[in-house]
Amino acid sequence: PNDTMERPDGPPESMLEEITDRPIDIEPEPVIKRDENRPPSPIFVPQQQGVDAQTQVEEGDLFEFDVEVEPILEALVGNILMKGLLEVEEEDMLMAEAMRKHDFEYLRAAELAEAERMQDDRQRKVDEQERRDKQEQARLEDQKTAVRKVAARGFAHLYVGDVVSSVFGTLEDTGFFYDPLVREIEDTFMPWLYAGVRRCLCQAF
Repeated sequence: PNDTMERPDGPPESMLEEITDRPIDIEPEPVIKRDENRPPSPIFVPQQQGVDAQTQVEEGDLFEFDVEVEPILEALVGNILMKGLLEVEEEDMLMAEAMRKHDFEYLRAAELAEAERMQDDRQRKVDEQERRDKQEQARLEDQKTAVRKVAARGFAHLYVGDVVSSVFGTLEDTGFFYDPLVREIEDTFMPWLYAGVRRCLCQAF
């Protein structure tokens, strides 16, 4: 390549020029009609096996529908009605069984409640009786204790009274208990008086 040629600046797309003076030609794709020249498909006939046979039946030879179908319909309708009746009876039995079960549960609950109430009453009476027995025992014990205390107090009073009387009598006899005035008169005044009287008598005679 010639190095002296000037190269334009920018990307190569900038050098392309769009032609707008004529429309763009678009070549349509050929349409191939596949079934245009095809003959119609033949009817499929399966291969026969065995020997064909036929029987001619005239009207009324085999059975008469209106006559023959009546017992069948009666049997079908009877079976359906019987089944329906059995289902209704079963539902009635289930409902009655449910009612009996409900009544039984109600009576059982009532009996249990009554039994619990009676048990509570009996237990309350037993507890009340035990409480009263304990109170009576406590009262008897308190009464016995009070009687013992009164007896002991009376015995102590009598015994101590006798002892005190005896002791006080002994102490009084021995001179432990005295009147201070009497003692002072006897011990001080009377000797002084006797001494004075004696001196006077001695001086007189």
